[in-house]
Amino acid sequence: MKLKKQYPYLKWFKLLCVALLVAAIVYVPVFYRYFAHGVIYSGAGDGFKQMMPFQMFLYDRMSNLSSYYDIALGLGGDYLTDLSYYYTTSPIMYANFLCIKLFETFGHIDPSTINFWPANQMIVAYFKCVLTFLVTYGMFKMFDLKNPYRFLGAMLYSTSTIFYYFNFTWSFFGDILLFLPLSIWGMERFFKTRKIGLFIIAIALTLFSNFYFSYYETLTLGGYLIYRMIFTHPDDIVTRWKKLWLLIPAVLSSFCLASFGFLTGVRSFLNNDRKLSDYEIAPFIDFTPKYHIFSNGFYFTITFIALVALFSFKLYRHYYYRLFAVFTWILLVGALTPYFDSLFNGFSYPQRRWGYLLVLSTSVLMALWLKHLTELTWRDYLISLLPLIPLAIATVILSSGRMWWMVVSGLILAIAAFYIYHQKNLSKKMIHLIVGLFIIQQFVLLLNYHTNNMLKHETDMSTLHAPKYHSHILQQVIDEITERQSPLERIDYMSTYAINSNMIYHFNGVALYSSIFDGSILDYYDNLMQINMEFDSNSTYRLLGNRANMYALWGVSDRIKKGDDPSIPYGMIREKQIKESDRTWSHSRNTIHYPAAHLTSKVYTPSDLKSPLDREHAMLQGVVIDGKKGNTAFKTNPDLLKTATITPRNAKQTGNKLKVTKNLGGLDISMPRNEHYKDYYLEMDVELLSPNQRHYLKVDDFHQRRTGLTYKYKRFVTPVTVRVPANEPMQLKLKKGIYRVSIKHIYGEDYSTLKKAAQEVTPVKVTKTRQSFRIDMKPTKKSYLVLPIPYRDGLKAEVDGKERPVLKANGIQTAIPINKGEQTAIVHYALPYWRIYLVMTVFGLISAFVYRWWLRRKI
Repeated sequence: MKLKKQYPYLKWFKLLCVALLVAAIVYVPVFYRYFAHGVIYSGAGDGFKQMMPFQMFLYDRMSNLSSYYDIALGLGGDYLTDLSYYYTTSPIMYANFLCIKLFETFGHIDPSTINFWPANQMIVAYFKCVLTFLVTYGMFKMFDLKNPYRFLGAMLYSTSTIFYYFNFTWSFFGDILLFLPLSIWGMERFFKTRKIGLFIIAIALTLFSNFYFSYYETLTLGGYLIYRMIFTHPDDIVTRWKKLWLLIPAVLSSFCLASFGFLTGVRSFLNNDRKLSDYEIAPFIDFTPKYHIFSNGFYFTITFIALVALFSFKLYRHYYYRLFAVFTWILLVGALTPYFDSLFNGFSYPQRRWGYLLVLSTSVLMALWLKHLTELTWRDYLISLLPLIPLAIATVILSSGRMWWMVVSGLILAIAAFYIYHQKNLSKKMIHLIVGLFIIQQFVLLLNYHTNNMLKHETDMSTLHAPKYHSHILQQVIDEITERQSPLERIDYMSTYAINSNMIYHFNGVALYSSIFDGSILDYYDNLMQINMEFDSNSTYRLLGNRANMYALWGVSDRIKKGDDPSIPYGMIREKQIKESDRTWSHSRNTIHYPAAHLTSKVYTPSDLKSPLDREHAMLQGVVIDGKKGNTAFKTNPDLLKTATITPRNAKQTGNKLKVTKNLGGLDISMPRNEHYKDYYLEMDVELLSPNQRHYLKVDDFHQRRTGLTYKYKRFVTPVTVRVPANEPMQLKLKKGIYRVSIKHIYGEDYSTLKKAAQEVTPVKVTKTRQSFRIDMKPTKKSYLVLPIPYRDGLKAEVDGKERPVLKANGIQTAIPINKGEQTAIVHYALPYWRIYLVMTVFGLISAFVYRWWLRRKI
């Protein structure tokens, strides 16, 4: 005791050491696999395709204090807003980036390459586990628990399989396991001491970090508050209804403090366009192994001791035991229906991401169970063991895989049985032994969980250097290209495995894979320009449909494709073959030097443009602005459909229904001989009716992969426009099945408009800085400066030092009105509403301190 008085921080140091050791239970095997075998603690799917590339991209921009608007985010956009679902508003990510910057400045690390980020994933996850233990340990103080029970509950939660799963699959999701116990700790602390500060901090962190997490916490904490209002605790000094009335101002203060992050996230969600195909939700889960919570579940696995604790009804007389037993019952019943999963996914497609709630409630329950174990009679204990009988039968029949952790769980129950049967109190040594067995159980459980569920989804460092992900040779070629490119020029390259290839290789691209981004881009792709994206799925837009006109509009100077590239657009010439191991790429260069950033005085009326080809021609020659009448007449492209001869091939057609009897059957489309047309644009409606299968849409060398009819992320778009060379005949090729097929329009393209426009529009010089674009120009008349970057609210322009409006033009591009003789335009980006966010944050900070002071007075 005297030592503690002399060294008041000694207990905190010891607690930190304990937390570091607890995190080692989870991550020592992870570090071993990485250093011994190169195994990466990140999913081979989204981990490689999104998590690590996003972090590398964001660190580069944020550490260099670059503008929030960046054209390397797919076609371009506000990465702070669009990636707020992932990392951009995460306080943990900010701390991580700060540490990286310090090590980069004073050490020898290189975060500019993808090689750096696997190790970072592990280290961040390890320290998140440490923080989660410390916060949960603090929360348990409010439940009248002392060590070793307090340690046990915090250890069970922070070493849970769902912690491993979240940080492995979507590392940003691991943050929510920290915020939930912090929020409950703050709420309980307020109820018993009237101290509100921790609650305000916890809610502010949650709201700021992720709007999606905020929804989860609203449901959870709302339910928790209702229970605590109905059933008050003897130690509560805040009365029943005051719990509600006094927490509302605290939540409002937190909301204001978190406004920058939360409202940015909400804006990203509202801007998004994530339409889902029609789907049905089954009333009950199918009880496949992924749902086996107490044996070998994919989403999470919990020791069956939680069931024993849940059925120890005698212990419900203890307030917190009853509270968390009720929540456990609600969650377990909810687990039986996908509607519960849908509820926690915003009433959208069912996703089982609420499992951390059950893990926390059962962790509290098991810690309290051990504390009150000897209060049970032998009869009480036998009753609590009853649910293990059907569980054991179901496990034998339905579950598979390694479940050696059950041996340790069984040993814990056997020791408990011995002491309960003999009505002996547990000695301090025996309690510590049981806690030690719980530690061993969690360690073995994580090893089994990894082997059974995660092993198939992980990969090693060889994948990081594989040609399909990041080729050293291809990187050299891309570096050579980017050195000669202007700031707004792009490369059309995307690996089908690593869709965000432009982030990995560091170039301006034409593809993005992200759950959330600006929905106007999808409207541009799907409706305005009908760009067929080669894969009918949500969460992505990709490439430009192999259309030369689109290449010109978006400044694509080079194209790199796997193999021989049979769908090369007009105007591209093959420069060389690139080879690494068994993979080759074709590199082509654009010979039509159309200046994507340019001045034009021609304005076209949107309603005069009847087809995607019309819009391409108008945008090449001038500018199209919604709501603005044009100053130039437009001649529409003739529809050649009536001149076409369309006949089934290995198929039978009745009206718009086409029954394809052999794979690659479909339609032959013959056109009258015309030597002027280089390509045809086919606008068509094609939809598989049956059977439910993965399929494809091919037109000559064009190939689109299509998902099955019930694929949860399917994004069906109709009509679509496909650019194909003017061959005779053109062939629509489909997989065997029954389809709805209608060829709606056919247009011919000779590219004379593209060539003419390349000579007529006036090029400008673009220079990029960290915060802006500088455009030097010499307009000879009143014009529009057209930039090949997506328009976003927040883009600002100054022309010769004076503010000038920025317009949305050519569908989603950016245009600025320019007068004769003006020389310089500066375009920069300011986050919309940032002044409001700043005022709200300052107000939230002041109100939090004032409210905290006011509450300390007697109310």
